[in-house]
Amino acid sequence: MEDEDVAKDDSCQAFTRVRLAFTGLPELGQVAAEVPSWYEQPVHAPDALTATAVQLALLTALGIGPDPRTDQTVNAEDPIPSPFGFAMDGIEADTGAPLSAAGGHAAVIELLATTATLGGVPVSDEDSEDAALDVLARAGDWWHSPAIVLDCDSPFGDGARRTVARCSAAGWADADSRGTGFVILTDAIAADSEGTVGAGGSDLHRFMLWWELPGDDEPEGDSAVETPLDLSAGTLHRLVLHCPGEDRCLRDECAPADAADTGLITALVLVKATAVASMLAGGDWATGAYLRTLVDDDDPGGYEEPGTIMWVAEQALADCGWRVASHGFWETGDVDCLLYRDGHVILVRHHLAERALSVLDGMEELALLRDMGEEDEALATRKSASGGASDCPDGGPVVGASQHSGDNGNENGQDTEDAVFRECIQRLDSGTMTPVTGLGLYRTPLLALWPWGDGQPHGEEAHERTAAWIKGWLRGLPKIV
Repeated sequence: MEDEDVAKDDSCQAFTRVRLAFTGLPELGQVAAEVPSWYEQPVHAPDALTATAVQLALLTALGIGPDPRTDQTVNAEDPIPSPFGFAMDGIEADTGAPLSAAGGHAAVIELLATTATLGGVPVSDEDSEDAALDVLARAGDWWHSPAIVLDCDSPFGDGARRTVARCSAAGWADADSRGTGFVILTDAIAADSEGTVGAGGSDLHRFMLWWELPGDDEPEGDSAVETPLDLSAGTLHRLVLHCPGEDRCLRDECAPADAADTGLITALVLVKATAVASMLAGGDWATGAYLRTLVDDDDPGGYEEPGTIMWVAEQALADCGWRVASHGFWETGDVDCLLYRDGHVILVRHHLAERALSVLDGMEELALLRDMGEEDEALATRKSASGGASDCPDGGPVVGASQHSGDNGNENGQDTEDAVFRECIQRLDSGTMTPVTGLGLYRTPLLALWPWGDGQPHGEEAHERTAAWIKGWLRGLPKIV
């Protein structure tokens, strides 16, 4: 157990953050972000369009993370050339001037509120709030931007208006439909020089944007089935709650939906943002309490049972009769688990840095582990015959891409796991182990996890939400139940 603890400490230190310019969202231009890295190598490519990469890029562009600044205020430059749609000489200004993420948070808000595509994927404008309410009911944890302040002065010198906006984002998952995705909310309120205060006067759009990866309820056929994690695998939706009008809208005015309930929920999320801002501003125990909901090295959900993503998956599969046969730990931080039931094996992998979980038939992995075991036995025999000398020039151990064992369970389960592994090898050698029919490669993103954290849920609500999603998703896969 001591060596295992050291390995876990090394794994934690291996995760760092590096700068990366995302180029996969031409509608926003380049987005400079800090991304998780594994030994200084970014886990995302610059042109990545995976759901997790896009989520991280959008959050960065809106001022959310990696170091929470919800308690701060950012003064934004007006993204529209003339706040009232007119140049000083009376000629109408070109409100369709190109904007990019380099223009600041207000520019990103207006781009996301009006763009027809994102990463080349069409954005569907909704005229009903029904789907939005379903998403909001299943979203969390919420992360929040700083307060974004935009001042607009009349070119005639007789009025001014201040808009205060805030963006919030979360992952969402529906265990029943097996749909999942991420959601972004932008809310704003305005005050003018006449003393009028209200959301209706905002010079920025108020809207909800969400991405949905639908569940594959009834997979068919025996061929490999892969659920891709790119943005194009799902659909983008937008519900406009407020448009600042044709003089400021990049689409020459939107048609806001009748979404009173969505507006109320958005207001409640904004209340949470105010509470988070208060916690972060204190610099005391409250600050630490909030930050531990994002990443916490001392949280039992981080690296000990119960609570890790893999532990949750194992418990869900145990309810369906699957028994753990082996664990594997990759140099990239990924964790494997081989599970057995009635002459079949499956391989579950938690892609730690990529925030994803995958499942596929495990016969190929089982054969690999058998071959590795035979090689280890042959090496041990040679060492014994040569008086214990190592085959390595420096006398060190031989380290492969992954490290597996059939007895790497907890203290009470070591013998059971080892026995299951031996049974699997015996069945494989006797030809009585068969592939799981219809189970190809299935992958799901884990978008409710803090994009800059350690890839594990923290806090009771995060654990419960993640566990509910993983259990529902696994039970929907072919031949798992």
